[in-house]
Amino acid sequence: MDYFIGLIQKEFQRQEKLQKYLVDVEADRRIAEREGQKAAIDPQDMTQISGGILMTEAGLKTAMHDYLTYHEAKDEDLVNTIRSILSGYEQHSKLKIGAKPYYDNLTQEVRQRNGDISCVVDDGKRVFDPRLLEKWTQANYQEGTDITFYLHNLNGHEHRLTDFVTYIGPLVEEEKPVIEYHPDIKRLFKRENLDPEDVVKNERYGDAKKGFFAYVVPENELGIHGRPAALIVEAANRFDCDVLVYNGKYRTSGKSIMGIMTLDPEKGNPKGTNMFLSVVPYAGSRDAEECIDGLIELFKTKFNED
Repeated sequence: MDYFIGLIQKEFQRQEKLQKYLVDVEADRRIAEREGQKAAIDPQDMTQISGGILMTEAGLKTAMHDYLTYHEAKDEDLVNTIRSILSGYEQHSKLKIGAKPYYDNLTQEVRQRNGDISCVVDDGKRVFDPRLLEKWTQANYQEGTDITFYLHNLNGHEHRLTDFVTYIGPLVEEEKPVIEYHPDIKRLFKRENLDPEDVVKNERYGDAKKGFFAYVVPENELGIHGRPAALIVEAANRFDCDVLVYNGKYRTSGKSIMGIMTLDPEKGNPKGTNMFLSVVPYAGSRDAEECIDGLIELFKTKFNED
């Protein structure tokens, strides 16, 4: 047990080191640029760092899946860590356990595609591997119990979540989400005399002196996983500005890759998430407009993933 927890912790430590290195590389580049010198850092290092972050993200998924093969996760910190990893899964849906769930059929179907997919179940209290029939038996779910089923295709496969979950219950039709506003965003609405209903996606509001903010929505298939988070951090660190990223009631620095990836510990930042960006220039800086426009462009182009 400690071995697999150690793997997950190790991968997160690698993420933190890569994040720090990314910031250091960009800082060195900017200092050299201002002094009219050639940067000692090869520009391709940025691409290599982003690739390293993607490899670390894959390592996190592997470590998590290995852990869940032998244990269910109940510890709060570990569950939150795993939920952060799950935010990068391709497909997830809520469903209700039916009157006669066929757990044995489900586990057989998932096992037959063992190398094709990675699946995880989250019932709000624990997360476990749906391949393990004994975990379903131990959970002893009552009819109508809500769970969330996650699926991520491996090696280029294209399995659909609905091919599996029909064995245990119907999908829950999710209501159109109500946009939550962090108190900071509410103050910005008031400052600009804006009604939230009038705010247009991918438009900047504000000015170069006070700063800008924008309403954005990730429209790439996987939402804000490792690579988009790295691109946001890379873009934010090019400018002398304070950059904040909001998801509902949550807020984090736009210059922290771990902060962005774990912004909402319950839901993550999947496709369609309502988010806000805030950019405030540091004293003497005139970078705010270019910074917010660059960040908006990442969302508009779907991080070049589709």
